[in-house]
Amino acid sequence: AWYQHRPEMAERGLLYPGAARGDQFQACAVAAGKKAIIGQLRPEGLRTWDRLTRDIARWDGDALLSSEHYALGRTSAVAPIMERLHEVADEVHLIAGARDLARQIPADWQQTVKQGSCATFDEFWRNLAENERATCWLHQDMPKVLQRWGSSLPRDRVHVVVHGRPGTPHQR
Repeated sequence: AWYQHRPEMAERGLLYPGAARGDQFQACAVAAGKKAIIGQLRPEGLRTWDRLTRDIARWDGDALLSSEHYALGRTSAVAPIMERLHEVADEVHLIAGARDLARQIPADWQQTVKQGSCATFDEFWRNLAENERATCWLHQDMPKVLQRWGSSLPRDRVHVVVHGRPGTPHQR
């Protein structure tokens, strides 16, 4: 949805950088050092993080980087990412989305299928139930994600958006 509405957001002063739908994902993979993904990228994909952060530096307004894959970023990758963001932005905020596991777990399974997994939902679920170190749990531990990404930020720049059930009124 962010990518689709880039022009309208830009008119309101919010940049969603990237020229192609996959740019934000590729930038995240490069910045976080995701070797399995990096190994599949073309040379221009390897430059996506640099290109997006340069676009942010040139933009006179707010910018949004968004990928659920940042939640999987290892601690060693966080500091260089945050350092670069502080170089190109006046202020850096962390906005983390949270929703109930009954909707999150099927969404995580769907993401793995989109990325090439052939595991059935039953297999995916069984792995979660039997393996407390399954990748899915790494990015579901909201306190750890917030600590990893927000520890270098003032508290008033760390935000959690709790997504209600479908049909829940949207309120501030």
